[in-house]
Amino acid sequence: MSRKFSGYFLIQLIAVILFVNCPEVRSQEALGITTDNRGGIWSAQINPALISHSKHFFDVNIIGGSADFANNYLYIPKEDSNFFGVIPLKTLVNDSVFSFRKHFFYYKDSLAKWGNVSGKIMGPSAMLQFKHHSFGMSMLVRTANSEVNIPWDVGVFSYEDLTYKPLQKQRFNDSVFSISEMTWNEINLTYAYEYYTKSKSSFSFGITGKILLGKNAFYSTFKKLDYLVPDNINVFYYEMDADIGYALGDDFKNYNVKKFILGKTLGFGLGLDAGIVYTKKRKVYVPKNRREEKMCAYMYEDYYYRIGLSFLDFGGIRFKKNAGLHNYYVTNTFAIPDTLLNPKGNTINDYMRYISNELTGDPDSSFVDSTIYIGLPSAVSMQFDYHIYRHFYASLFAIQPVQFHLKDVKRAAQLAFVPRYESLNFGVSMPLSVVNYNLFRAGLSLRIYNLFIGTESLLSLLDMRDLNNADIYFAIKFFLDKGRCNPDNLGGCFFSLNKRQKRKIRRKMLKY
Repeated sequence: MSRKFSGYFLIQLIAVILFVNCPEVRSQEALGITTDNRGGIWSAQINPALISHSKHFFDVNIIGGSADFANNYLYIPKEDSNFFGVIPLKTLVNDSVFSFRKHFFYYKDSLAKWGNVSGKIMGPSAMLQFKHHSFGMSMLVRTANSEVNIPWDVGVFSYEDLTYKPLQKQRFNDSVFSISEMTWNEINLTYAYEYYTKSKSSFSFGITGKILLGKNAFYSTFKKLDYLVPDNINVFYYEMDADIGYALGDDFKNYNVKKFILGKTLGFGLGLDAGIVYTKKRKVYVPKNRREEKMCAYMYEDYYYRIGLSFLDFGGIRFKKNAGLHNYYVTNTFAIPDTLLNPKGNTINDYMRYISNELTGDPDSSFVDSTIYIGLPSAVSMQFDYHIYRHFYASLFAIQPVQFHLKDVKRAAQLAFVPRYESLNFGVSMPLSVVNYNLFRAGLSLRIYNLFIGTESLLSLLDMRDLNNADIYFAIKFFLDKGRCNPDNLGGCFFSLNKRQKRKIRRKMLKY
């Protein structure tokens, strides 16, 4: 069988999704906040049991967010990037789909390529602890994009196009790679309970239930891509087996960030986080009277070390509106590339029928289903935190992705060491991490009372190394410290005390 069609669109589609989306810096672990004992509700993002160990009995996140991307394919030379590695987003948007050629270079090695882009905005959220019980509620907008095991030859053709002579007339036999993207709103309810043993230690158990509102999704999975580029025009497919699933708004040509976040809900799902923390404590607080049992009277309990294990983002979203799943399977077929930027039709469904007709002569032959399901970026995480002396701490953090299906969004693996200094009014940490076991990053996070701001990619943002990753996060919070109405059994609210009593409490709180 031999037929001319737009089959090369699949390679172009990789370029569109992978290499145009990546510059839209979007988050993940925000270690400068989540590992801090004043992280409050943010700590539930890495282990829901950690909210039992906050230095606050009441913590409110007013607004916060984080954005992160990392890849081993494209980079901006440090000589070309501006301060903080910024290339104006307007420049990228206004240029053609291949505008990354003007701003990015690619690594010319034969390693499989990966990319991870993630981000979140945390709106008004809060946690409250009373005795051994902790409760939390958070509202987030999240987006995640992953590129898994992209063949190096596909990356080269995506950047150079078919005119790249060194790879012409070579047969490439690739298999099992994927691109996935999803944006969703999240409403989380968290509960944690701390159980004390008789040896100044405790076990905390935490769980977060998630209601997921899907805004958009896309995935492309390749089981087989066996092809050859004979000249500047044609592609010959010995065998190609690819699935494309999507859930996008009707006006997909003019989609923007506002429509991604505030647009129609196209799917629903449920998710779950669960975690456990073992803590070896220096002391355990025991109330002496009823006044010391007040919520604000319970003292913060210092510790020697703690060890945590958590399971994150288990679940997914089923999209039923404006959704579709198509399978493209061809053998021994020539293709002539067409542009993807001027698709036929006004909706994504029109476009996919057009592609199906070009591939097979039948606009409906590729159709498989009108719903799709994409799993969350699931992971298993371990945390170890050691109190060195007074205000000095050190954490070890590890997270390993769990991808149940090739189409699911895949989280980036990460190993990190986070030394930090904490006091009531000031905190600083310096996260040192390795992403996907081959990309080293060094960061810096600052806390000035209730304001957090930090990055895990300081060298890239300061243009001290080539920009192939970037990360930034912040949070503005309001909180009430544990034990604020406890010292010397004063009782009552902190705000009802005289100046001398308040100074005494502050001096005591500064020890922690």
